This record gives sequence, structure tokens and C-alpha cells, in this order.
Amino acid sequence: MGLRQWMNENQLMAGGIAAVLVVLAIIVVVWQMTRTTGNAPPPPLGTPDLTKAYYSDDDGKTYFADSVRKVTPFTHGGKNAVRAFVFKCGSTPVVGYLGRDTDAGLRASDAAGFGSDERKVGALATQPPVFEIKKPGDKTWVPLARNNQAQWEAIIDVKCPNGSDTPVSLLPGQQ
Repeated sequence: MGLRQWMNENQLMAGGIAAVLVVLAIIVVVWQMTRTTGNAPPPPLGTPDLTKAYYSDDDGKTYFADSVRKVTPFTHGGKNAVRAFVFKCGSTPVVGYLGRDTDAGLRASDAAGFGSDERKVGALATQPPVFEIKKPGDKTWVPLARNNQAQWEAIIDVKCPNGSDTPVSLLPGQQ
């Protein structure tokens, strides 16, 4: 008895075997696509690392990348570090403004288990404010609150030092 004759005589069984083989093939393909190796290639150049954020411990003169889950201010090299919002002006990166948690923000961060990042924007309307910002070199921190929106909008309206370039937000991993 040949294979074709057997399949004609046992159509249900032949169909079941074919279905099992197709399922096994799909499982093998999915397994190969999802398994990771210890030597995976790095992400393409310029891919943002969303697990990191920029911080500064010298009022925006310099900045460094660290975990996005940091609660600010935190101690870095013996100095207080705050969030640095970095922009690219032409080919030059600049710190556009700095941000830190208020006392209320520190309490909220402890309770929620996350650091000083954009996830707190929803708390903007709450009182007291949980986050405050300032331009590098300024002495006064401006809380993000509805009653002083014009003040903080002026701070986040970043202008390039040369006045001609348009600032582009820069995340760790980008260039």
C-alpha cells in the first residue's frame, strides 16, 4: 500500500497528522524568534534608552544618564543631582531646564515606587505640586501647578543659544 492510497483510505488520520506537523512547525518558528542569546547585537545607533534619563549635579553645566526611576534630588558624587532635560541645538547638546520633586512629590514617589519622570504629569492639577522646574543658573524653582502656568511654560520653552536653531529633545542613547 502506497502513501497516497493510505491517505485516501484514512483521510481523518492523515488530516490530524498534517495539523500536528503544522502546529509543531509554528511552535519551532515562534521559539526561534523569541529566544534570546547572550550575544544579541546592540540596538541601532540613535535608539533612545527609555530605561534611563539625564541628570545634572552642577546646575546644568554637565549631565549624565542614570535610571529613569531615580527620585530627585539624589546624591551623586557627593552633590545633589536633579533631572536634566537635554536638547540638541544644531550639533550641540544643551540642558534646557532642570526638574526635581517637591516634598509632596517625594512622598508620592515613595508611595508609588517611581522616580522623577513624566509619569507625574497627571498629578499636575493636584495640590500641592509634586514637581518643580527651573532654567540652569536660575535660583528659583517654579512648581508645576495650574495657578502659575505662564511661569513654567516660559521655562519649558527652550531656545537655542545661537537663536537660529530649533531645539530637539534628546534622550539617552540618541545623538
